[in-house]
Amino acid sequence: MKYTLLPSIIMVSIIGCQNSMDSPETLQKLRAIGVKTTPHILTPENSNSSVNYTFYFAKPVGSPDLTVDNYNDPQSFVPYIPIDASSAVVSSENFGGMDLLEVTLSGGLSDLALLPIRPDIGFTTLPFGLTVSSGSEIENVVGRQVIVPVGEAAKYTIPEFTLSEPTSRTLSSATTPLSASLETVSEETYRISWYVSSGSVKNPKALVTVWKDIAVGENLLIFTARGRKTNAFFIKALKITR
Repeated sequence: MKYTLLPSIIMVSIIGCQNSMDSPETLQKLRAIGVKTTPHILTPENSNSSVNYTFYFAKPVGSPDLTVDNYNDPQSFVPYIPIDASSAVVSSENFGGMDLLEVTLSGGLSDLALLPIRPDIGFTTLPFGLTVSSGSEIENVVGRQVIVPVGEAAKYTIPEFTLSEPTSRTLSSATTPLSASLETVSEETYRISWYVSSGSVKNPKALVTVWKDIAVGENLLIFTARGRKTNAFFIKALKITR
């Protein structure tokens, strides 16, 4: 069983403006949470395969609808995977004062057998990107599709986590412990993140931590885990009422 607690993100870069006075884990405006690819890794025999991309965002209820567009870094020396933002399907679920949104779309890859595998890290990556806006708020998300040698895919399973705390979705206190545990065994290691719609998390990068100053009413609690090497992504969202 492996996990890692690091504050940076390698496989998914979120380029946006956050108020430096806000707790980074507290959701107060449009916020990119992460992106999941299906399949989460590819091998050269997957050439000409279609990949599904699911981007996760949170935004306040009543804020402007999402606008979705392609994102390509003009300074990148590596071509971006072509994904058609015009085909994006947006779905949302309400969690009190916040909406959790999924933006789903697909892209195609070809000639994977021609991509050189980097010997220093044992895999190679191709970037893909999406720009999402809500009114004047903009989030640019850049992900990395990972390609590993033939026979290596089985090493990197999709992570599954269990949230054991909070034990109830109805709280009587403004403070509650948070706890998650990894259920799958893999050669992958993961970055942990907790997000909340009110209050703050003592250590939002830890599997076990504390959520304090929880507002009265309905709150959104999100737990995510991101693979350090691959684009494997786990997300669990809960509506917590105090």
